[in-house]
Amino acid sequence: MKLSNKLLLCKLLLRPIWTYEIQLWSAVKISIINRIQRFQSKALRTI
Repeated sequence: MKLSNKLLLCKLLLRPIWTYEIQLWSAVKISIINRIQRFQSKALRTI
């Protein structure tokens, strides 16, 4: 699968979930937000 298609899938499938949950993240500890950001970075690197 082409990189552009993989990125498109990520944007279509994962980003809506992340942006929906962003309202809840304001009440979350910074350490948990950092953990989520590391996960996102790992996921994008594997794509």
